Amino acid sequence: MRGVHKQWRRDLLAKVAILDLPIFVVWEDRDRILPARHLDAARTAFPKARTHLFPATGHMPQIERAESFAERALNFWA
Repeated sequence: MRGVHKQWRRDLLAKVAILDLPIFVVWEDRDRILPARHLDAARTAFPKARTHLFPATGHMPQIERAESFAERALNFWA
């Protein structure tokens, strides 16, 4: 029940991968909506992407870890 339909996820990852853009993927180890195991699929699809797994964080790191999230996002955009 949790997560994203596998075919939809595969299609989305494939479409984004062909864009060849810088990618920053964040995930959370306590996300009950999109489990952290989905990060492995993103890492496989985007081997050059920068990734970060927020510890002790649920589905909204931009709220739960606002300062750390903002710092990482600004660092990536720089």
